[in-house]
Amino acid sequence: MAPKAEKKPAEKKPAEEKKSAVAEKAPAEKKPKAGKKLPKEGGAGATDKKKKRTKKSVETYKIYIFKVLKQVHPDIGISSKAMGIMNSFINDIFEKLAQEAARLARYNKKPTITSREIQTAVRLVLPGELAKHAVSEGTKAVTKFTTEKKPAEKKPAEEKKSAVAEKAPAEKKPKAGKKLPKEGGAGATEKKKKRTKKSVETYKIYIFKVLKQVHPDIGISSKAMGIMNSFINDIFEKLAQESSRLARYNKKPTITSREIQTAVRLVLPGELAKHAVSEGTKAVTKFTSS
Repeated sequence: MAPKAEKKPAEKKPAEEKKSAVAEKAPAEKKPKAGKKLPKEGGAGATDKKKKRTKKSVETYKIYIFKVLKQVHPDIGISSKAMGIMNSFINDIFEKLAQEAARLARYNKKPTITSREIQTAVRLVLPGELAKHAVSEGTKAVTKFTTEKKPAEKKPAEEKKSAVAEKAPAEKKPKAGKKLPKEGGAGATEKKKKRTKKSVETYKIYIFKVLKQVHPDIGISSKAMGIMNSFINDIFEKLAQESSRLARYNKKPTITSREIQTAVRLVLPGELAKHAVSEGTKAVTKFTSS
């Protein structure tokens, strides 16, 4: 009998070969990335606390309003809406007094607002008996503050003198005198000064015209004209501020004749406001018709 042929190993199919190649080349399995750690319950509380901490405290006059109310009428309460209105009212009065006091300090060329400026501002802004009462209460508060304030301990005069003597700097040499400008240069500088002089806009011409309309036979001095000009500038500034505030409250980008009219009624008293409104409406109608 013929010997049996040896069995050859079955040839691998191409698909199996691919699988084995992929298995050989496959890198070690990567571990899944660690997910972001969820904040613990305590962490959420901490963030809430931080948010609460960063909340800004709004300064109001509500505590002081309530204290004064309880002093005057201990058995009467106040609603939150009424308290808000009172707080807005006091903020508005404070703003007016601050503006007036700053203006007075600027006119007197002072860098600091003192109690004198505040007192004058109160007399100008608040009417009649209310101004007198406010001034008396203010003087009481100032005297109480100055008496309670402890004076700083002063050093004896001798110590001060010795300290001044020690700190005294060496004598400085006199500076060389400035060279005098030539005659031609002086003339040139005077011409420049004349050129740079700005024209100041005033109401003096219009004041004079109105005076001659009302009283043709009466004149006016330069000092009186300056006072009248300052007065009209001040009234104009107040009206402009009030009308811009009204436009901002109504969320309007432009000041119209309506805002001006309301500002006039708010700023000027009684009959003067009515007369000003009538004259203003005449001027607006004349302008629109022409």
